[in-house]
Amino acid sequence: MEPLQWRQNRALVLVVFIVLGCLSVGTGCVDAKHSTVWTASSDAATGASELRAAAERWTGRKARGVYYHGKKVGFEVVEIGVEQTEQGRCLRVTTERCNRVSMFGEQLNSLATDVEWFLLEGEGPLVQYRQVSIEQGQRTVTNAIRRDGKFEIRTELAGESVVRLAELPKESLRSWIRFDEWLSPTTPVGAVFEGWTTDLEQTDVNRRSVSTLRTKPEASSGADGTGIYGVDSKIDGAIVSFRTRGCQGIESWEWSGIEAKLEPEVQARALGGVSPDLTAITVFPVAAFMGDDSTGLNRVTLRLEGLQADFVPPESGTQSVESLSPGFCRVWVAREPPYPREDPIDADARARFLRADPGIESDHPRIRGLADEVAGQAKDPVAKATLLQHWVYENVKGDFSKRANSALVVLEQRAGVCAESARLFVALARAAGVPAREVGGLLYSGWVAGGGFIGHGWAQVHDGTRWIDVDPSWDQVGVDAGHVCLQLDSDDNSFYNVLGSLHITVERFERR
Repeated sequence: MEPLQWRQNRALVLVVFIVLGCLSVGTGCVDAKHSTVWTASSDAATGASELRAAAERWTGRKARGVYYHGKKVGFEVVEIGVEQTEQGRCLRVTTERCNRVSMFGEQLNSLATDVEWFLLEGEGPLVQYRQVSIEQGQRTVTNAIRRDGKFEIRTELAGESVVRLAELPKESLRSWIRFDEWLSPTTPVGAVFEGWTTDLEQTDVNRRSVSTLRTKPEASSGADGTGIYGVDSKIDGAIVSFRTRGCQGIESWEWSGIEAKLEPEVQARALGGVSPDLTAITVFPVAAFMGDDSTGLNRVTLRLEGLQADFVPPESGTQSVESLSPGFCRVWVAREPPYPREDPIDADARARFLRADPGIESDHPRIRGLADEVAGQAKDPVAKATLLQHWVYENVKGDFSKRANSALVVLEQRAGVCAESARLFVALARAAGVPAREVGGLLYSGWVAGGGFIGHGWAQVHDGTRWIDVDPSWDQVGVDAGHVCLQLDSDDNSFYNVLGSLHITVERFERR
């Protein structure tokens, strides 16, 4: 669905952030579906007639061109209509997206179509959802439907069919109406609209969202509320800014230098002959040259500035952080900290980091079989992790054109970059009984002019006492001091907000 939400273009987001290990966003070229519920409003249904009247207002077709700093990188076309289905009369929302960019010398293309059906009764629940995406030639089809009080999600990819059950989506058409009620001349600037988003690529498909009214229309727009409002929406820490007239009146959205704006459809679909290169968005030069690569770095002290939305990098086993002032912090990274931080996990956390998740199919027979073959004889968690990461290092070929948001796909194609290697490793580690999670951040590289950091993804395993960093792209268990962690929790995307503003200063470094 399109209204009142954060229309994050998932394929483009992949291109921008994949090397940051931002795996919660995913590589599947399909948007997370975002809507909000006005908690201050009554939950009582007012009848199907209100929903059907709203559906008539929303019906139509709109196109947007998507740009990165003025360069065309894609488009999105949304068509809304009413359709009779087996579930009943529904509002059908069809979204088509295309993105075409280059990065690190590789052409990256993605196409996606997703269709949602909302029942025009009661609260207007989401009853069915279909996604079809093609990312670098890899086709993925996902169908979700309400069945027996659950959302049954079936994904077809790499010749496999994966089925899982999730909680029912909490979003609804009624929330669109409540948003329009909230977006009115009487709502004060700074007011908040809280609710839920739906993301099929997360284990918990329901994600909480918070929208804040930033600006209201000028008085000349009239008192009927038809002017353009400025709204900031925050989901899992990441913030997108809208200019909108209401649920179906989004004029534009902007996020970290990416902007989508209304255009005639022919103009929106015109991508031009040359794909913009987005390499620079994941490269952060520094003034100090610390060597050709990160492997020799023992200790590094960095000053980070330009941090947005109160973001501060997390502390981890090799990394300590000190907040200096709003927008500034100091980060110490050590290959082997002098006092390793103990970080035990409880039974719930252990279960979380052992379970199969969307894209981390640790319960699949092929993943389990490989984990047992490679590390079945090892008893110690670190010994298992060492064997598994080395297998990934030896068998997953570096290929930036091979994008995948699924460990099964990575295993099938045996190619990718850091994110793909990390995802497959995490699935194998969990299958072997070792708690594991993905990590996103930066890696020092000497190939950046004068030295600098690039986006990178790796992993961590828990040995029963603490988390240990593992980088299967570099064959490391216990990583060097060139790894700077920005994301430990896949539910926290707040570091997205620093892209385009982050500046890194090397205060001190030590090589072995």
